[in-house]
Amino acid sequence: MIIRLISFFALVLSAWSAHASIQLSSTRLIFEKGSREVSVTVRNKGDVRLVQSWLDKHQPTDPVPPFAVTPPLAKVDRDSQQLLRVHYAGSGLPADRESMYWLAVQEIPQKAEGQNVIQLAVQQRIKVFYRPAGLPGKAMEAPKALTLSLKNSELTINNPTPYFINLSSVAQGEHDLGGDTIAPFGSLVLPASGLIASSALSLTIVNDFGAHMPWQVQLNQGIGQGLTLVSP
Repeated sequence: MIIRLISFFALVLSAWSAHASIQLSSTRLIFEKGSREVSVTVRNKGDVRLVQSWLDKHQPTDPVPPFAVTPPLAKVDRDSQQLLRVHYAGSGLPADRESMYWLAVQEIPQKAEGQNVIQLAVQQRIKVFYRPAGLPGKAMEAPKALTLSLKNSELTINNPTPYFINLSSVAQGEHDLGGDTIAPFGSLVLPASGLIASSALSLTIVNDFGAHMPWQVQLNQGIGQGLTLVSP
């Protein structure tokens, strides 16, 4: 029975890979300094697809996304591309911090007539950031302001900036705590049993261009501040 289940899921994953023919030109979109429109290109390397796009909330408590995607539904031929434009309504988001949403892009394969095959509607999501004009500092330097506290086998990372911190991982030697997105003026708590309270931590933070940048901070009796970017 277990072998049959494994075989089934292997077939499903294989089918998913075969149908994931849509590629996006970016891993994130950023409305810089109050701009009203950003765009991403959808490329189709497979058969003809219908592509449906919309905005989702980052958190359930977030406001309804004040954005529109055009076109919301498009037919993309084989080896062709489609430009998706995301428009900001112009109001409804805080002016003192970034806001984050998700752009969902779902490919809908055409039905294969006369064939008994699994049709998968594969969905991809990329982050959308709205960055108001006039925010202090620079987003690329925001990690320098993070503070860390190791206490009771938990690592708390505080973000005092108006920018989102896209933390990919936190590690000390062989201990990898994982990561998450830290909201502006927010914090993240990670289980941290086994960490040394007076040793260096390595953090990997994703920048505006989708690059994973290595940062480091020294813990002193469980307290860390003043992250530095590690030179390649």
